[in-house]
Amino acid sequence: MGAVFIAAVVFSAISFCRCEILNGFGYILTALIPVTIWFLDDKENQERDDKFIVLKEEVESYGMKVIDNPEWIYAITDASDHLLFGIHSSDGSIEWGAGIPTPIKNKISELAQRVEKLENNATYNTTNQEH
Repeated sequence: MGAVFIAAVVFSAISFCRCEILNGFGYILTALIPVTIWFLDDKENQERDDKFIVLKEEVESYGMKVIDNPEWIYAITDASDHLLFGIHSSDGSIEWGAGIPTPIKNKISELAQRVEKLENNATYNTTNQEH
């Protein structure tokens, strides 16, 4: 990107020397716009990388690792490289390495109890209607 900016400055200087003021400003603007976009993108990427490094350090402080793998957008493993949590890059699906997360497990248990209660009520009502 530096070469683009240097070339624009050189062409602008040549244009200004020839009294082609509009061409000179055109060369500068043509270079400034992509350089500005590149700079802003680079700044955002740096901020994202800094946040990821902080997250990685925190995860590693618990004896786990954040892995860099093309199969995963994001993945956390334990110290033995067993997958604890990951998001597939192919379809964005979430993978839990072992077991069911506690909030989901609690909700499933709650739903199972409700279904059992409804089945018992349905059986009780059916039995009472037959007599």
